[in-house]
Amino acid sequence: MKWNDKISVGIPELDEDHRQFIRCAYDLNIALADNEGKSEVKALVRLLVNHAVRHFLREQDLLVKLGFPECPEHAAKCAKLKLFLDFAMKQFENADDRISWELKALYIEGLLSQHFQKEDMRYRDFLSYQRSVAKIEDTANTYSL
Repeated sequence: MKWNDKISVGIPELDEDHRQFIRCAYDLNIALADNEGKSEVKALVRLLVNHAVRHFLREQDLLVKLGFPECPEHAAKCAKLKLFLDFAMKQFENADDRISWELKALYIEGLLSQHFQKEDMRYRDFLSYQRSVAKIEDTANTYSL
């Protein structure tokens, strides 16, 4: 996945989180391609998971402030994903053979990538709509003076 404006959510802090996720995922893929050891890959996977957890907290706080109507559902999906990530991380740590822990690392990356590309786009569309309504109201107020 590469960063582009199509995956921007329109909130600079969250867009930066997504950029950092993409950089972490890239580093993970390079480490796997270069046949780095399990400890190096584990550090990158842990970084990816920790980054995602911080992102979920920041995201939830902002979505509440912005009045996103699906906030409870989004928070529940993030909480469920966190449980999946914790479980997958334990499986990664317990995997003995290279192919098993590589697959777990890629699975974790895939879970997060799918969340960012699907779930986070839902609030992007809401925010885009809110901005459109605000522009229309501003224009209407300008002409009614």
